[in-house]
Amino acid sequence: MTNGIGKYKEGDRMAEISQEVNIEILEKLSDGTYKKKNPATKAGVVKFEDGSTVEDHKSDYVLQVPYGVATGSANTYTITLNPAPTSYKEGMAIAVKINITNTGASTININGLGAKSIRKANGNNVSAGNLKAGSVYSMRYNGTNFILQGSDSAGNATPADVLSGKTFSNDAYTDLIGTMPSRTGHVTAQGLSRSGTTLRFRPQPGYYDGTTGNSVQRSDVNFVAGNILKGKSIFGLAGGLRVPGYFWERRPTNLPSDLSGSLRDVAYGNGLWVAVGLGKALTSSNGIAWTERNLPVSDRWWNSVDYGNGLWVIAGQQAIASSLNGVSWTLRSYPFSYPTFNAIKFVDGLWVVAGDIGELMTSTNGTSWTARNSGFGSSHIEDVAYGNGLWVACGGDGKISTSTNGTSWTARNSGISVSINSISFGQGKFIATIRNSSTLITSTDGVNWSSGGNCSISNLVCIRYCNGLWIASGTLRGLAISPDGVHWTTKSSEIDEDVNGISAALDSHVSMVLVGDSGAVYTSSY
Repeated sequence: MTNGIGKYKEGDRMAEISQEVNIEILEKLSDGTYKKKNPATKAGVVKFEDGSTVEDHKSDYVLQVPYGVATGSANTYTITLNPAPTSYKEGMAIAVKINITNTGASTININGLGAKSIRKANGNNVSAGNLKAGSVYSMRYNGTNFILQGSDSAGNATPADVLSGKTFSNDAYTDLIGTMPSRTGHVTAQGLSRSGTTLRFRPQPGYYDGTTGNSVQRSDVNFVAGNILKGKSIFGLAGGLRVPGYFWERRPTNLPSDLSGSLRDVAYGNGLWVAVGLGKALTSSNGIAWTERNLPVSDRWWNSVDYGNGLWVIAGQQAIASSLNGVSWTLRSYPFSYPTFNAIKFVDGLWVVAGDIGELMTSTNGTSWTARNSGFGSSHIEDVAYGNGLWVACGGDGKISTSTNGTSWTARNSGISVSINSISFGQGKFIATIRNSSTLITSTDGVNWSSGGNCSISNLVCIRYCNGLWIASGTLRGLAISPDGVHWTTKSSEIDEDVNGISAALDSHVSMVLVGDSGAVYTSSY
């Protein structure tokens, strides 16, 4: 008898005996005892307490995971299960062996129930290479799509994006090894560009940890303090370059600080600087140490000084004098009654002196003088300049006159009616200043004048073109510098007195000198 069913032979007759067997399935409890779990009611048929059979359990793909091998093409997979499900059910699970590696979003169709999307655990479509031929993947149906089970690598990083030696996974592969170099220390940049005031460094590819010993750098032998203007700094490097015109120092003169010590003008020639003012003259061979000199008239203003053809000439209130050495001076006669001379200029063998009430005279030797008709009438002449073969005089009521020879003068229309108190020539143009303002006017021919903008300081007194720079001064300790006469930089912080006179030296260690009130002398040099 086997399994409750027995056979025996009695004589020649075969007899079969059937017996119903009760099968008990016991469940072991935590206390070590057992209880009956699934009674069977019929031979050969096992039923569970809920009435389901083993066959029912086999077709329940929620409680168990069937296995199958996919067919079909890449991205469109099919599978056949036995027993065959009659419909998709939420929670349904399958284990499928992929036949062809996918190349993008994919679907699976089970027993012809319809294609359903295969999604990653995060709900996104699978990417190319996520389903590899020969690999087995478990997935469950969420009511809409089949979701891959277990952790799933994701991302689009490549080895070049990950630090060298580090492992990672992406949408297509696992256990990848990064190749990105780890940059340590100070790494030389591949490239350098400039945009406005910003430098841009192009680093070498790799990882930079950002510590103090890690940087992207580029060296330039010209990036030194000596190439940066003194008083300025570039990227934290303080400049030490003393470019004439941009850095000024006051020099001692021992002149009184009141009006009697004020200086009006300064000039350079033959290795000597000469400055003049109220009854005073100063000389210096280096622009730094100054010596006071006696003048033949000491109770009046000496307003202007210039050097030419081996001779110094100074002019002022009812006086004009000359000197061969800047130390000993001789008064000279003039063809006017009680004049006040404001400007003196020497160019190409000709001296021109101009002053109040339109007075203008010329000389070829600096000692004997001839009156000329300036065209100013009774208006004051404040200043005289020469450039590009043309003399230009400016003054009160906005008047301007020009001359090609310094002797015959023609009145011009400046377009303004207020006093033009200073004028200079440089870079192919004349620039003149307007009294008690910051306004400039400019002309390339001395005849046609237009606005030259302003130089950012008020109450302009003097403008000069010196050694490639335009320098303008005003009252209230104003000073401005420009390389083109258009864009100006104020330098007032270095000036503590009003500046009246400006001069330059092409062959002196001290390139520029300013003089002003209270005996102030300022120098600018390399």
